[in-house]
Amino acid sequence: MKLRSKFLLFTLPMILLPLLIASSLSYVYLKGATHRLSIVQLESSLLQLGSDTHARLKLAVSNVSLFANADKLKAYVSLDQLSDSPALAGEVTYALTEFIKAFPNYSEIALFGKDGRLLESVSDVFEQHDFQARFIRQMIEARLDHHEGVWIPEQDGNIYYLIAHAIKRIDAGNQYIKNRSENIGYLFISVDMRFLHDLIKEGVQKQGIAYFLSNQLGEVVFTPVGANSSVEAESSEVLKKQIKQIISSRSSSINQYNGESGTYYGGYKRLIQDLYLVGMIAESDMVVSSAMFKTYVTWFLVVTMLISYILLRSQINSLITTPIDILRKLLVKFKKGEYDHDVSALGSEELTLLAEDFKDLSKGLSESTETVKTLAYYDSLTGLPNRITFNANLKKALNHCERTQSVLGLLFIDLDNFKTANDVYGHQAGDELLKETATRLESCLRGADVVSRKVETSSEWGNDIVVRLGGDEFTIILTDIEQAHQASMVAQRVVDVLSHPFEIAGAEINIGASIGIAMYPVDGTTADRLIKSADLAMYEAKQKGRNNYKFFTKALNEAVAKRLEIESLLRHAIEHDEFFLVYQPKVRLKDGEVVGFEALVRWNHPEMGVLLPAQFIPVAEDSGMVIDIGRLVIEKVCQQLGLWQNEGLGSTKIAINFSSLHLMKNGILEDIRETFSKHSQSLDNIEIELSEDALIADVNNGVELLNQLNMMGVESALDDFGAGCSSLVFLRKFPVKLIKIDRSYIENIETSLNDRDVLNAMIELAKALSFDVAIEGVETIEQLKIIQKMRCDYVQGFYFSEPLVAEELQFKYVIPSTRRNHTGS
Repeated sequence: MKLRSKFLLFTLPMILLPLLIASSLSYVYLKGATHRLSIVQLESSLLQLGSDTHARLKLAVSNVSLFANADKLKAYVSLDQLSDSPALAGEVTYALTEFIKAFPNYSEIALFGKDGRLLESVSDVFEQHDFQARFIRQMIEARLDHHEGVWIPEQDGNIYYLIAHAIKRIDAGNQYIKNRSENIGYLFISVDMRFLHDLIKEGVQKQGIAYFLSNQLGEVVFTPVGANSSVEAESSEVLKKQIKQIISSRSSSINQYNGESGTYYGGYKRLIQDLYLVGMIAESDMVVSSAMFKTYVTWFLVVTMLISYILLRSQINSLITTPIDILRKLLVKFKKGEYDHDVSALGSEELTLLAEDFKDLSKGLSESTETVKTLAYYDSLTGLPNRITFNANLKKALNHCERTQSVLGLLFIDLDNFKTANDVYGHQAGDELLKETATRLESCLRGADVVSRKVETSSEWGNDIVVRLGGDEFTIILTDIEQAHQASMVAQRVVDVLSHPFEIAGAEINIGASIGIAMYPVDGTTADRLIKSADLAMYEAKQKGRNNYKFFTKALNEAVAKRLEIESLLRHAIEHDEFFLVYQPKVRLKDGEVVGFEALVRWNHPEMGVLLPAQFIPVAEDSGMVIDIGRLVIEKVCQQLGLWQNEGLGSTKIAINFSSLHLMKNGILEDIRETFSKHSQSLDNIEIELSEDALIADVNNGVELLNQLNMMGVESALDDFGAGCSSLVFLRKFPVKLIKIDRSYIENIETSLNDRDVLNAMIELAKALSFDVAIEGVETIEQLKIIQKMRCDYVQGFYFSEPLVAEELQFKYVIPSTRRNHTGS
């Protein structure tokens, strides 16, 4: 018989469960209804009390303000001596008496002079007026025109609300003088708060609810009316804490609170300044009506549970407990590798099958463990140890070196041109390239070394390890070396093996490697410091031409620190707009007309003066801030174009230089379009200049960007042609109008015929491809005359003008004559 059938047979007594559920739900419903009714009663009581109290006190404030403006009062308090006008004094006394008769809740009405002296008082309650006088003096010292407060005299324990209002002098035009010093007296009344007793007695008192008047600190002023509530039995400190908790909640509704003696519900209404009416009801008082029902349900539940326990225990012991004990013993054998067992003692078919499943599971645990360890600690693509393994092994190696006083070398490897190869040949080819790179790197290790394949648990260390950190970055840890040149020998082998072409997907791919080397303990004694040093050295290798290796040096660290300082200053300069533009004219060779200007950015540093682009643009490119500088340049170019148009100079074209980072940023076109639209400038007034290296670094994006610029009406130029990796294949792809030949090609044309021929050939090549040609760096008249004999269109250089601010520019230059030039002059 199956285990499921046995449970169904012997759990029939559980038919009583619906009865238990029904009883519990009934109790919960009854309790909830009682809770809701009590809360509604408490909330409505507080609302009614608060509204009535606010209305009475607001009326009292209005009466004081109104009565303080009475002419008789103003005339009375203005008398130098009260005996000066007995008739007026009698009228005032009569008016005060009638006023207090009209409002029985007012315990006192009094007049005080401007110095705080009591002039007149009508009261059936108070014979002494010391507190009232102090109240008025406080008002005078604070220079208040209106003052309210709470007073609880010790002699009667009642509570009074005090209201005072300044009496103002009237000028000749019957207008109040707004100066506070013109107060001539004060009208004072006290409101007896015992009317709260009557309000509660009229219907707000509910059984079990306790009411208290307290200040903001929870101190009970007095209890207007209280029911037979367990709340009132609390100690003064506990009650104060509960009341303060209710007031501090700042909630306008009734909330539940947990006190030291149990749960209670409470709410409050702010009656007047620093006087609160707090209503509380203990949960024990709310559920009195349902307590008996709860007792019945509890006893019913106890009896039911006892019967169920007796009936089920005997069956569970035989059907579940005993088989589980047997199964646990079998699992202990599984952990020891003992898989042969007799499952007949388990009894049920399900437990027998479960035991067999455990047997199969235990056999596969060892295989799964090895698989998980491989996935966690090794790179799935190359099979090399990953970053987790690298960090563990590097720390272990450093510990070993510290104990044995030995040297360790760390090689940080970054592949050159990997991104270009990945983009050109596809990601699958890129993955194959990484796999082959890993194989070649393993071949570079010393003959006695082995490649680590797992995280060792031993504390000993004696192996080198190749690790892929991610992307195209690899590291090699060299242990048990004696001198730094041993690390350089490994690095040179890496450079050599990665310099050979890779045969991937039928294509020949050439990459290289830039390697940074850091040595323990010279370049760092911790893992983080050593990695940082190797990374900085790798960056230096890239800056020095790539496909080489560099050791970390102190000078390199200082250079990096200086670089970080420049980055910080650059951010400040961008935020505070410390950049300005200078312009170098582009002159048409045939007639000397200025056809445009090249905008060049300068940094007006507050301490170092004017800085040239070479001093900050490389750092800006590496940090990405060149994008922000580019936006500033676009903005300033638009502003300058607007100024020239306002001066009647017409449309003048300005060339703007962009770096390779702009090609990778998708928003460059939007930046140009939005800025020119904001300044109402035409896009055909600018020309975009991009270097060869910038375009070749990302050919596809470069071509797409140039095409989109042409569609917008923006012409483009290839800057510094010949200074980078010139290629006719790439040159034909780029839809540019103008080629600007680098200044290096004209430096020696006055003395070198070979340089003249090379320059002339480059110009002829560009003209054959239908490009306009401009030459940069013309500095002497001899250079200019030689260039005039070639088919060059435009020239730039110090011969005409160095870069100048806009106010100093000229728009026309004289071109010297020559007998042979392409213009025919």
